[in-house]
Amino acid sequence: MDLISAYLLLNNPLAFFHYLKGKKWVEGEDKLYFLVLTNNPAVATKHRNLKLVLVEGDVTAVYKRARDLVHKGHRLLTHPLSSSLKPGRIPYKTVVLTAKADQTVDLDSLSYMAAALEAVGKSRAKPGFELPAFVLDDYAAVDLSVFESALDSLLTCTMEPGY
Repeated sequence: MDLISAYLLLNNPLAFFHYLKGKKWVEGEDKLYFLVLTNNPAVATKHRNLKLVLVEGDVTAVYKRARDLVHKGHRLLTHPLSSSLKPGRIPYKTVVLTAKADQTVDLDSLSYMAAALEAVGKSRAKPGFELPAFVLDDYAAVDLSVFESALDSLLTCTMEPGY
């Protein structure tokens, strides 16, 4: 079986990763590694097999939820300001954190979340500005692409369950 066929057959990035490593895939194992926060319906639909929280609201709502989880001991696995798009002007954002909380607060993660929330405030669009549906679709596709790129990178890391 070639790699593309295997990926299409498995239709699950973590299962594919285990296939490449010659390991047996255990259904639900993806939920042990990381937690995905997103307000992007495209991410939530395509990656429903992951431990995912669909956040109601804008990018600020996603960032505040991530910050709250960092306060509870979760660590960021993706930078909240990944991509060159201004966070206050984009409708969708996906952030990945550790699924398991540590006993202590990761100060780097907390600092990144504070900077992200500050950046949203500095780059917020003018009140009443609404994006057309086709532009929203484009932003959803960009966020999905950035997330999937990060997911590929995360899957190449060797992590212990519960990391």
